[in-house]
Amino acid sequence: MKNQQVRLLFALDAGGALSGIITAQDLTGSKVLSYIEQGRLSREDVSVKHLMLPISEVQALTLDEVERARIGDVIETLNQSGAAHLVVVDQGVAGVNRIRGIVSASNISRLLHHNYEVISEVGSFASRQWVLKSIQHR
Repeated sequence: MKNQQVRLLFALDAGGALSGIITAQDLTGSKVLSYIEQGRLSREDVSVKHLMLPISEVQALTLDEVERARIGDVIETLNQSGAAHLVVVDQGVAGVNRIRGIVSASNISRLLHHNYEVISEVGSFASRQWVLKSIQHR
């Protein structure tokens, strides 16, 4: 991740299906320490599958929502969710959601020439889900 200058990767299962996402913060933050401190695993045994956010819990905005949103809406959503990335999806021909892209705080910073960082962190997935839905109603 460091060599490629990315902070989020998609995790695939053994069959090549998308199973979750992992961020640089997941790998270096409190999640790793939590596993070790709780005695669940040794540092050497902690793997991506333990730290990643399962695909069933990944927050996503639709491509249509992103196309209609103002940059301020996206920044507010990032701040309120505590996320540094938002996944963008749409429905393919078969009606299956497909990933169209990722909006990242660091890309916004780079494009706007402004040092922007996610400030707040919301504790529960339910709270974050509300934030994403709120962008639809603006």
